[in-house]
Amino acid sequence: MHVPNPFAAVALVSVLVFCAGCSSDDAAAASGGAGGTGGGNAGAGGTGGGSGGAGGGGPTISYSGTFTEFALIGTGAPLADAEFCVLEHPEIPCVKTGADGKYLLDGVPANAELAITATKAGFQGNLVLAVSGDVDQVVDGFMINNSLAQIVYAGSGFSWPLNNEGSLLAGVFHKVPKAGPADAGAGDASASDGGSADAGGAGAGGADAGTKNEGLDGATFSVTPASGKGPVYLSAGGTPDQGATETSTQGFSLFGNLPPGEYEVTVNHPTKNCGIDLLGWPGSKKNAARVRVQPDFIAAATFICE
Repeated sequence: MHVPNPFAAVALVSVLVFCAGCSSDDAAAASGGAGGTGGGNAGAGGTGGGSGGAGGGGPTISYSGTFTEFALIGTGAPLADAEFCVLEHPEIPCVKTGADGKYLLDGVPANAELAITATKAGFQGNLVLAVSGDVDQVVDGFMINNSLAQIVYAGSGFSWPLNNEGSLLAGVFHKVPKAGPADAGAGDASASDGGSADAGGAGAGGADAGTKNEGLDGATFSVTPASGKGPVYLSAGGTPDQGATETSTQGFSLFGNLPPGEYEVTVNHPTKNCGIDLLGWPGSKKNAARVRVQPDFIAAATFICE
């Protein structure tokens, strides 16, 4: 699982939290789930149910990966000393990234609603809300320094610094076909993206390479209870557009200056049915996710529509 370097300039809001642009297909591949060989870096024990908890507790999994500092151009430098903690689980030691940006957060409860914080002095704090599942997870990502975060918030009409308020990134995607290898012969399919391509279906257009997530336009977001500012939708160019009333092909929106607490974020689309993708906890209906807002953090909820 990874967060792509998706947009130019201030479209960097999409990487304020890791996994915001990941697909569930990527997650299955990275965690070693059913998705074919060659699906990226499988987590240890990725095909099983995770290791047993220490001291006879319930089953646990691990989160591991590499974090870098977000860069507008090129690849950011490895981010050392970023700290990861699982909220409300004091029995799980917090861990820090090494000089190479790598981390390993072990002993995480399986099949549980989790809130994981990622923090580093001088950077926007990330709050990751997800259901852990029963296999180890490989999660790479970025963190954004406060000077760049301030640009995004100012462009969205939000106050900075957050002053004990929080913010929320909401994203909505749909699946589109991946381009297959142009010169693939019959039966010469590749599973390098984690999903096994159709080995018998290679025709003139090459092998079936599966699907990928892309931002969905025409969707709207709301939060309950209504509070703070937003949604502010990103334009097709990736910049906050305070006059927009629905998602562009970027598929993202921002809510800012939210008082701490629990909210439900809902997505609606005029022609598609939507559900939670990777980030957010199950809500009161299929197209809604529960989220927690922590002071001075940005959280995320992501949805897939079909």
